This record gives sequence, C-alpha cells and structure tokens, in this order.
Amino acid sequence: MKRCRWVTDDDIYREYHDKEWGVPLFDNQKLFEMLVLEGVQAGLSWITILKRRRAYRLAFDNFDPGAMARWDDGKIEALMTDHTIIRNRLKIEAARNNAAAYTAMMDSGEDFARFLWSFVGETTIHNRWKNHQEIPTQTAESKAMAKALKLKGFKFVGPTICYAFMQAVGMVNDHLVDCFRHQEIERIKRKETMNQYEFYLVEKKPPIAWVFLNRPAKKNAMGPSAWQEPESIFNDLDNDPEIRAIVIAGKGSSFSVGIDLMGMVGELPELMDNEQKGGVKWKLLPRIKRLQAAISSIERCRKPVIAAIHGYCIGAGLDLATACDIRICSKDAIFSLREAAVGFVADVGVLQRIPAIVGQGHARELAYTARDIPAERAEQIQLVNNVYDTKESLMENAAILAREIADNSPLAVQASKDVLNACVGKSVQDGLDYVASISANIIPSNDLMEALTAFGERRKPKFSGT
Repeated sequence: MKRCRWVTDDDIYREYHDKEWGVPLFDNQKLFEMLVLEGVQAGLSWITILKRRRAYRLAFDNFDPGAMARWDDGKIEALMTDHTIIRNRLKIEAARNNAAAYTAMMDSGEDFARFLWSFVGETTIHNRWKNHQEIPTQTAESKAMAKALKLKGFKFVGPTICYAFMQAVGMVNDHLVDCFRHQEIERIKRKETMNQYEFYLVEKKPPIAWVFLNRPAKKNAMGPSAWQEPESIFNDLDNDPEIRAIVIAGKGSSFSVGIDLMGMVGELPELMDNEQKGGVKWKLLPRIKRLQAAISSIERCRKPVIAAIHGYCIGAGLDLATACDIRICSKDAIFSLREAAVGFVADVGVLQRIPAIVGQGHARELAYTARDIPAERAEQIQLVNNVYDTKESLMENAAILAREIADNSPLAVQASKDVLNACVGKSVQDGLDYVASISANIIPSNDLMEALTAFGERRKPKFSGT
C-alpha cells in the first residue's frame, strides 16, 4: 500500500494521513480548530503539533471560539506555564484574537465554512502530483484566503499556513496520484452541503442537526425567507437517516423578535390595500395558509425537535418554538405572544398549540395581555422544561439532550412523536386505539431484537431504526 512520501512509520502520522488529511471538512468549529493548529505549527513540524492535539483541546477549551474569545490575561499566563502545549506567547494570543474574529463573523451572520470554502468554489480541487517537488507551498487561492482573513482580524494566517490548512481540510487533494488515498478522496461524496438557505443556517453533525435562525443583525426578525425555507429544511432532515434529533436556536442576541412586518409587505400586499374588499381578503387566505405550513413543517418532521431559546422569543418566534417538541431556555430569555399589541390575532399556530403546553388559563393570559414573561415564569407555567444560566450552558445542555434522544431506538422515538401528536385533543380511548395500530405495525423490529440482545450481553444497544 503506497502512501505520500512525507508519512513516517509513526502510528499517529499514519492514522492522520489515512483517515483525516485531505478529507473535506465543513464543520465550522472543526475548521476553526484546524486553522488555529496550522498557525501554531508555523516554524515547526506537523507531527510536533499532532502529538499535542489532545493537550491543545484540553488547554484551549476544546476549541470553543466563544470560550477562547473570553480568555483574560490570567488565562494567557496559565497557558504560558502549560508544558503540554507549545508555549509561544504570540501564538497563544493569536488564538484568542482569532476566536474573537471568528465569533464576530458568526454573530454577524457570516458562516465561517462558507467563507473559507468560497476560495475554492465550494468544491475540492483535485491535483495530480507525481512527486512532492511539484506541490506548491502557496497558491493564488491561499493568498486570497490569507488576505481576506487578515482583513477580518485573524493572525498567523499567511498564504503558506493557509495552503497547509487547505490541504488538511480537503479544499485541495494533494495526495500523490500513486497514494491509495488519492482515489479515495476523489470518491468521497460530500455529506454536508454548504448552507443553501438565506435565513436559516443548517449544520448536520450526525446524529444531531442544528438549525439556526441566522439574521442576527435584525435579532432574527422573520422576513420572507424565514417562511419559505422551513418545509425544505425539515423535509430534508426528516428523510436523512443519519439525523435522529434536531436543535433549533438563534444566532446573535436573541432567538427571534418575531415577524418582520415591513419585510413581509411584498409577500402580503393585501395588508396594505386600503379598501380591503372581499376579493382582497380572499387572496390573503392562501398566503396565511403558506405561513402556517412553514411552522407546521417542524411539527410534522418525525425527528424530535428541541428549541434552545435565548434572548427574545416574541410573536412568530413563539409560534416556531411551540411547534417544537421540547423547549429549553437561558436565564435571559423573554417570551411574548405580542400579536394583540399590534392589532391582529396570532394565526400561524401558537394559539392552537400553546394551550396544550401551558393550559388554557396561561394561554389566554399570554394572548390577551401581550405582556413579556421572563424565563423563570416560563418554567413555572411549563412553557420551557429547564432554564440555564448562560447561552453557552443552554447550548451545551441542548446537545446533551439531543444526544440522549439520538441514543434510543429511532423507530420507537419517532413512533412516540407520531402518537403524541395524533392524540392531542383526542379522548383516551381514541389515543389507545391509535397507539395499538402503531405498535402492531412496528413490532417486532430489528431495534427490539437489538435491545434484547444487548441486555443479555450487558452492553449498550446500537439501534438502526429498522
């Protein structure tokens, strides 16, 4: 088996070459990690960094940009005494600086992966080098990337570092043509497409998918694309066998401040018609139905959906949240069913869903008063299951909850969601009849047999969803 000539007999190096180097990478945080490590490598060999990668993850807060951007000088000094990493002050301070630059990009709605991959046209460049002397140390693409990163405030991102980064994360396939990995990289089909949506940012990290409301500059006010895109997103996630749970969250300072009324004028021109005759109102009906369908697509998705809410969750944002299976929030969350305060009735689902969540009395209070309620009150009335101190803690616990769901039988979890949705508003007997028909259709299953086998073997089951 032939490998690239730079690979030594070191097992760590071989493992990295055979399984990681040149594999297309699209995860934002993992790309950030690789960019930082390539900067740390400057002037050193890659094997030196590779052997310390686990130590770097421990020292650098698992390369969480939000946490790294908050490092104070005390943290920098502590890292300067950590013998498990390269104690270079400029590189450590650059890591903090780059975390802040990354966070600023993401908070402004600019996706890090899309930005980086744009320099290669969002697809891998497959080179056909016969020997290492042919491989460049920098290219026009790496020079352009370096220049753009520096303009955004990044450091230790020169064109040579950027090219090494591009090789590592699969933007270029620089395995030699006689290396067994060259053809394997060419055959890799990209499982995570670059985000194709305007309002939402979708990140698939099997078995979990993250769907972010991604208009932070406007506090995720929901304009036309916010209503046009959900059906496509949730149909895709529903049909993706690798996804078992979904988390919805907001970028920036809030989950969502609700519908962007001015932005929706073009989609709902009937609202501005002065005469408001019957024909005009009749045209408005199918438009409202389309808005309802957008929110209902979340509820119809067979995968459980968790809403992780911070900041404002108002109006249409609350419509979206109540269509989710589970809601959790951070301490700064504020909820409001605001429609009565602006002169119309909530008409895309919240009035139909929220009574089953909080009860009729609380639902009517929210609808009639349009008042803001804090996270603590939301938890008291069971609008949310749990409240966490910070946004970071919220997101961490959302991931834990999603993973716990994903570890169970997909067949059983999705059937449970179907039964729970179908039984809303039904009698107990109607519900019993429905679940009996579901059970009769899914039992026996491969998941059930796997659960029984795993129990007998005293191990954790590995469910297939069949």
